[in-house]
Amino acid sequence: MSRIIDFERLGDADLSAVPGKIARLYHKHVAGLPVPHRGFVIPPLVVADILKNTRDVAALAPDQFPAGVRRELCEAYRAWRFEQEGVRVAVRAALNVEDAPKAAYPGGSESPTNVLGENAFLAAVAECVSVSCNGRMHTYLTRHSIHTEPELHILVHDMARSDAFAIVFTRNPFGHRNEVVVQATFGGGEPLTSGTETGDFYELDRSGRLLRATVAEKRMMSTPEGMVPVPRELARRRVFSNPQLAELVAFALRVEEHEGGEPQDCEIAVQLPEGGIHPVLVQNRPVTATADKATFIRRLLIADAERKSTAALERLQEHGIRVPRTIYSDQNVVELLTRNPSRMAFGMFTLIFAHGEGGIRAGRNRMGYDIGPELDSGFFELIAGQPRCSIVHDAFTYRISGIPLSDYVRGFVLPYLEAIQRDPKLANYPEVVLYDQRPSLETLTSRFGERKARQYFEHYRVFFEGIRRLEQTFAREYRTLHTPEWREFISMFHLEDVGEFTAERLMEECHELLEYLRTRMCVWFVIAARLGFFAYARLRKRLEERYDAPEASRLLDALTAGLQDDPTLEFNLALARVRDGAVSVDWVLSQYGHLGFNELEIAGPRYRERPEIITEMAHRLRSTPQTEFAARVSECRRIQDGLAITVGDGWSEWEEDITAARTYLALRETVKFHYLMFYEAIRERLLAVEQKFRWERGLVFFLDPREISMLLNHPERAHELARRRRDEHHRAREFTVPKVMFSDEPHRIDSAEFLLPEGTVELSGIGGSPFVAEGPVVIVHDPNDPEEVARVHEGCILVAPSADPAWAPIVCALGKTGGLITEVGGPLAHGAIICREMGNAAVVDVPDATRIIRDGEIVRIDGRDPQNGRVYLLER
Repeated sequence: MSRIIDFERLGDADLSAVPGKIARLYHKHVAGLPVPHRGFVIPPLVVADILKNTRDVAALAPDQFPAGVRRELCEAYRAWRFEQEGVRVAVRAALNVEDAPKAAYPGGSESPTNVLGENAFLAAVAECVSVSCNGRMHTYLTRHSIHTEPELHILVHDMARSDAFAIVFTRNPFGHRNEVVVQATFGGGEPLTSGTETGDFYELDRSGRLLRATVAEKRMMSTPEGMVPVPRELARRRVFSNPQLAELVAFALRVEEHEGGEPQDCEIAVQLPEGGIHPVLVQNRPVTATADKATFIRRLLIADAERKSTAALERLQEHGIRVPRTIYSDQNVVELLTRNPSRMAFGMFTLIFAHGEGGIRAGRNRMGYDIGPELDSGFFELIAGQPRCSIVHDAFTYRISGIPLSDYVRGFVLPYLEAIQRDPKLANYPEVVLYDQRPSLETLTSRFGERKARQYFEHYRVFFEGIRRLEQTFAREYRTLHTPEWREFISMFHLEDVGEFTAERLMEECHELLEYLRTRMCVWFVIAARLGFFAYARLRKRLEERYDAPEASRLLDALTAGLQDDPTLEFNLALARVRDGAVSVDWVLSQYGHLGFNELEIAGPRYRERPEIITEMAHRLRSTPQTEFAARVSECRRIQDGLAITVGDGWSEWEEDITAARTYLALRETVKFHYLMFYEAIRERLLAVEQKFRWERGLVFFLDPREISMLLNHPERAHELARRRRDEHHRAREFTVPKVMFSDEPHRIDSAEFLLPEGTVELSGIGGSPFVAEGPVVIVHDPNDPEEVARVHEGCILVAPSADPAWAPIVCALGKTGGLITEVGGPLAHGAIICREMGNAAVVDVPDATRIIRDGEIVRIDGRDPQNGRVYLLER
């Protein structure tokens, strides 16, 4: 007697045993709703027989099935005459644990579709068993404390004809209970359910009235023959008209009614007869579970990323720039802004630095670059709440005056994209490892021909002569001309009692401060930072031409350590003096109170707001910054003396490069130290505005700086917008974005599950500081959390998302034997610089380190090789 059960003959005992996915579909069929109903259910007993003698589940194939099971499956398939009648079927895995409240495992079960033929059917069954019963599922269940033993049923039923496919949430999962959300595409549902396509998004009220529509460009669609390109005439067409959407909503609400009014996530295959709609329910489940909310949020994040990248490429086309796609990289922007910055922090960064006439365009154009309207927007984006830099836009910022944009795209930008396609790591710190910033005549000739090459080569010669001249004057210009100017300007704001101001005046002053940052302070910062990079790159090249890579890296680190007038190091010295009783906390606050952890996150408190943290950091110092600083200065001088002898007659040029690198690497930090005074003044005024409107503390930071005028004109709308942004910000934290992601692959945005392959005992990154350290891990996500920071101790390995200059006192608590691991960064990342100054080991740019490495486990880090830093998981 066959153990396989016809779908239409499921009895009460069967329905109590099968997962909800199957039972719900059966009940809708009995109630008269259209569902696929030709088919059968393969129970766990059959699956158990398949697994009984299987050694490698991941490699399971039909020829490994026991003969009796194979015969049982084939008889059931033949009984329905699917192959004879040319009927394609779906083979849907259904696990009992999918009904658990915390079940949200992506890819936990498999559902091959459009299966035709006996052999294809058996292969689909093998795929369902292989994916659903592998070790990763057990690991996932253990991690989430789901103790139910997984049992697999497999539903085999006829494929519903699908001119279009819709996923309908009968209640918006984010609290908008009177709204229905529809995601739709042409063809079958695979592109939507897999996340490879976002499709259209429609938001409607429960009467079916359309509230908002977002029409996506659709690239691929599922057909009975497989995935094919969407016909051109459908790519940008709305999937459903307003009347069709109203009918679809009515159908989904019928499903909800049959589920006792509980909100549902419905997958619906839709036939589109002329002007009408014929829906067939493929699957439904409650949307109250975390799993369903996570799925829906992911779809929204993917759709948002796709909209942003499409808009950015279309804007470039308006300027005559045609590139097939761009690449989003975290570069060092995550280090600056944190992994999930507030909207105010990200908006301030794009306003004062990146977009339009911000500091990057104005500063670099003064240096001899030629940045135009192509950088008005799209340079930086929030992708699933995380800041990412568009490599195409970033490359534009390196185009020097005299090279037409069209030639630059053809000769530089497109080759960069091709190089990253071959090696995605090149998108991290591309200005160091990818961009050809001083191309040879031979290179230019190969790209542009002899006539243009000579012309462009001359442009580069003139450009670098200008850079050299600017190096000779800008540091003095900043100190003698710009510093008195900005000090006079900011003094007017720091003398004020903002609590007495009207909301109008507070916002006017915010705009004045932002404008000064955009047109003055940040322009000077961009110039100082670029000059520091150029001098650093020249020095690195000189050393690499004379020494092997490890020795060149060691010498470069030593020659750029112990910088005079570096505020980061001076702050550490001040903390040591507090510890030793030489100065008061009040004195430190008068000099450094405007700083704070994650300094460009405007939502974060400054030290002046939390004076007790100065005392805590001072008492926890385990190193002697003055001694370490003196040792680095002495080492630098010793190496310079040795190089002067080794180099001989050419030493004067070496000395110029060393002096320039040390001058401008320090000046970069000095200008940042200064412009953070403006951040403190802006933060103070935003908090005062927020208080006047009686908002929850910190809510104002979920507006963009361009939106703060809404507080006066539309206060209720501003409040609703800020609350919605805050909710979106918290939800996005549960997802991960690849460090490097092409703009046409937003489906790589996924839930933050990090399961290391079995046997993994080491991780790789960039060697940030040439030392080795071993010790227990202490993970710190938020340096503003005193309980997290208090766990850092001498000899531990600190693991953090990033480490800006304000982390220096925490690093100093590691003592001589501790070390640092960060998820982002490069050789000039602040965490790496701090560790080199203090003599601590550092490995940076270790993706997802705070999620993969376990708190308390023993690791060894080796930062001696800058290209191949290693983290050894000694207890795995």
